[in-house]
Amino acid sequence: MNRWLIQCFALVTVATGFSSAGAQSAAPQRFLAEWCDGARTSAAEITDWSWVDKQPRLGDRPLYDLGNRARWVRDVTIEPAPPASTAIEFVGGDQLPGKVVAHRAAKVLPELPVPAHLEVEPTVSFDRPSAPSRSHLRVTTEWIRRIIWERRAHDRYTPSTVFCRDGRQLQFRSLRWQEASVRLLLDDGQTQLLFEEIAELHMPPIDPWEALFAQRAILTPTAASLFMTVDSAHGLRATTSLERFEARSIGREADSKNWIHLVQPAWSLDGLYLYHHQIRQRTFFGSHEVPLTAIPPTRSVHRAALTSAWKHARWEHGIHGGQLTAGDDPFGWGIGVHAHHELEFDLPPAVRTFRTRFALDASAGGGGCVQAIVYNGSTETEPLFESRPIIGSRTVTDTGRMALAPTIQDHARLVLVADAMFDDAPPGADPLDVRDAFNWLEPMVELNPDEAFQALTTRWPRAMPALNGWQTPAPHLDGWEIEHALYVNAVSPIVRIEGNTWSLKRQLSITEQAPRMVFRVTHPDRRVNPGRVRVLVGGEKLLDKQIDVSNDPGQKDPLSVSLEAYIGREIEVEVQFETPTPGATLDWRGAVLLGDAAN
Repeated sequence: MNRWLIQCFALVTVATGFSSAGAQSAAPQRFLAEWCDGARTSAAEITDWSWVDKQPRLGDRPLYDLGNRARWVRDVTIEPAPPASTAIEFVGGDQLPGKVVAHRAAKVLPELPVPAHLEVEPTVSFDRPSAPSRSHLRVTTEWIRRIIWERRAHDRYTPSTVFCRDGRQLQFRSLRWQEASVRLLLDDGQTQLLFEEIAELHMPPIDPWEALFAQRAILTPTAASLFMTVDSAHGLRATTSLERFEARSIGREADSKNWIHLVQPAWSLDGLYLYHHQIRQRTFFGSHEVPLTAIPPTRSVHRAALTSAWKHARWEHGIHGGQLTAGDDPFGWGIGVHAHHELEFDLPPAVRTFRTRFALDASAGGGGCVQAIVYNGSTETEPLFESRPIIGSRTVTDTGRMALAPTIQDHARLVLVADAMFDDAPPGADPLDVRDAFNWLEPMVELNPDEAFQALTTRWPRAMPALNGWQTPAPHLDGWEIEHALYVNAVSPIVRIEGNTWSLKRQLSITEQAPRMVFRVTHPDRRVNPGRVRVLVGGEKLLDKQIDVSNDPGQKDPLSVSLEAYIGREIEVEVQFETPTPGATLDWRGAVLLGDAAN
């Protein structure tokens, strides 16, 4: 069938919706921004980004304007970083350049509770200037996709596989972390490998949507904040929220060279400091928006005539490895393929729309010939969108916002086809798949806002694991909220009491081996009366103490309550907080039962 005639009038060009930077004749200055309405502007510098309570602007436009905020802002003087020789990659697309040197088991009180994590020696410093240098950063293991100690020639993810430096390739059924090694369960037994023996460790696959919602719930438990992905000149990619972001100046505020920004993604136990001029791009998303590049495809198929060498799609790059461009214009994110290529994605029930732009890559010049097709369900169904044949990289096309509907077990399935048109290419087009390098540009999935809000707020325990096991109403429903407090080198979740009281309850079985409850709570704001903490059992008050004020909870001794009178019994313990100032905050770090020898 001649694809020239099919839905050719459905074409939405760059003149609508997302508009192309090519429409602006002026060459971009150092900072280039794309706004949600598709317009692009540039300026020599971003202004007013020296402190967190200021509204940064590019020219006369505020970046966070909810009416039309920035979609992305790029420092065009910074080239993309080359692939890091050692790095950790995470589900969702984040990356930390650095070398994994140790695994640490979870700690309990009286030390500050810390989950199990890896210690990573970063390839560049992410320390706050003038603060003590950190020899390593702490990274949780939950969302790791791949660890690279020695990068291989092939950059493809192979789940549940270890690539050894001596050339061995081992598939494993399960993995257990040791201090400087991993113990693997193979089909024919167990083996243990030291970190220094491994080139790359590819973790088992996990549900990318559950990972995305869990990470976002940590970053903004109330779904009230914008998300921001930061790409640095040194290869760091970190997704955080404006709640877990801090801007400050280390010198004269008017000089942007002194601006330093702290970000803390969900996978890091430590804050990462970056100079403003070390950041290549910042990309912003709402709680209902998901860039398609954050989700791996469930199916990726390449049919080649001459281009079998380019059979694998490339995330955030053109298929030949360059920046995502069409004509002279850069784009914020996307997927590079070589036609003919089909990508299939499973989407959650909350999905509502999909939108993307597309073009032949700038490397195609005036050649190539590709048709873009979008399906909801499968390639056997009627397409949602079908373009006319595209020749040359000057044309950037916008599909417009397309409604998606669940098709398989209440889930939606999105299929993107870059068709090389082997049989239907127009006269004069390159033969076969010559120069058919193709980019899906800034593909975006939108969720139902109410369902996206629900997905985050119902996962609030992920944001504050110190409350696990304690009975308390969900935040934002009954008198309290989860916020974030900035300490010297990290952001920590804290509780804001909307009224004057808040309480926790828990059932505990008291034994001779652990007859004391030890817990830690501080108040991070010296400007407000911190109030008191009380511990009660059966109405009997066992502790009544003013809460300590501290901007470093580790400097304060934990509190201890003897429960020896209840040995052999199961009791309900209630921890009450009372403050004379509505809106006061508490840094609650949890409680454990310990024996006397531990205190």
